[in-house]
Amino acid sequence: MRKQVAIYNKARREIESNFVGLTYVSGLLVKSLITMADSDTGIVDNITYNYLSEILTVNAAPGRKDSGTPKKQAIRSYLRTIESKCGDHFKVISVGQSLQIQFPTLPQIYAKHFGIQEVYTGHN
Repeated sequence: MRKQVAIYNKARREIESNFVGLTYVSGLLVKSLITMADSDTGIVDNITYNYLSEILTVNAAPGRKDSGTPKKQAIRSYLRTIESKCGDHFKVISVGQSLQIQFPTLPQIYAKHFGIQEVYTGHN
């Protein structure tokens, strides 16, 4: 079990290294989405803008200026920023009205670290 956790942590660091240089909020959003991604496909589905805004909510506290819940437009802006800076590793895909995020390189990274032979390529 301990070895598997170490392998997972190493794979996770490799995945997250593709997003170095993003702002704090964008980086936090990416890390949260990576946790929810399917390890076989790299796709995050069943998410909403409301759920993403809850992840990024900053509770009010004395002396804290920028607290509150970001609006849908702000979330869209964060997602566009991530996609424009890290387009090889992050894609916003929509199926109808459903928001989906894809990490195209995630399955290959996990496969490399866990010794998996078959990797999802996005093609049937």
